[in-house]
Amino acid sequence: MRHPYKKRFMCTKCGYTGIPSPGNLCPRCGKRPGWFSFSRALGIAGLMSILLLAGALISIQCFNPRIAAELAGATDSLPTRFHVGIDVSASMNQDTLEKLKDVLLTRLERFNRRKTISCRISTFGNPGCGPASISTVVDLTACGSPDQFDRTVRPQVESITTATIAPRIITPLTTPFYCFLETVLNSRIKKRVIIFSDLINDDSDCPQQYVFPEAAVERFGVDSSGEIIFLYTSPRIGDDPELNRRLLILQKTFIDRMNALALAGKARIFFRRIPDDPLKSLGFIRNELQSALPVTFVDHIRDRFSRMLSAVFTALTSDRPAVHTKH
Repeated sequence: MRHPYKKRFMCTKCGYTGIPSPGNLCPRCGKRPGWFSFSRALGIAGLMSILLLAGALISIQCFNPRIAAELAGATDSLPTRFHVGIDVSASMNQDTLEKLKDVLLTRLERFNRRKTISCRISTFGNPGCGPASISTVVDLTACGSPDQFDRTVRPQVESITTATIAPRIITPLTTPFYCFLETVLNSRIKKRVIIFSDLINDDSDCPQQYVFPEAAVERFGVDSSGEIIFLYTSPRIGDDPELNRRLLILQKTFIDRMNALALAGKARIFFRRIPDDPLKSLGFIRNELQSALPVTFVDHIRDRFSRMLSAVFTALTSDRPAVHTKH
């Protein structure tokens, strides 16, 4: 005869698991225990949830290289090598640049306590063409004392400013974005590259033009511990609607091509757009640089979690554009 009580319970006192006796008493110890009700359907549902989660993880590992790379990198140690690239072309917003410098100095001051840190800061978009428009501002391996930091590092970072507009017949004003990427990604030393830019390449006034640096990105991505993080702004909007439209298309095209490489597992690439609202941009930059330039283990865990979420979001929302192989 089927027992009138369908629910089962576990007695927290004696550990008995089964059907209660009449009066809802434990048949072993006779007490009215705290209830932990469960049913066969609940057990099956729990087991199916575990199996589905395991299947999803296996599917991600096998069929989504980008998410698989982030899962594999979840146990990486704190990064110790950084290269920060700052676009100083005349089209960049000076107010946003000032906020970036303030937050960057705060992070570098905290790096001063770690002896194994190596950080280089470069600017691109200075007057000139190609490599001539790229300048190394800071190259530090150990900042030394706070006084030494204030004498050597702080003045160099504070001196960074957008390029002054001058007649192009004297010195070309360019944004050698592709040239900078070719340069910074050419090194085989594993590192984290953080780039502040509007993602627009403009070297039309120069005798040599650079193309989308797909090969350099793939070489850099061979070592899965390397990462490229773009903190980008909206292109500067002018009075010409057609020019504004073309700039937005150029920016989106670059993001799509880089994301295609990331989705194919060629490199670890992340994009974070700085808000146009000046009241929101400072907090955003502070949060992003805290993750991108981690000093403590808590910063590192926060960074890894945000990168995995970013990879999942990009994988789910991307239309998987084809990776260009010809320029």
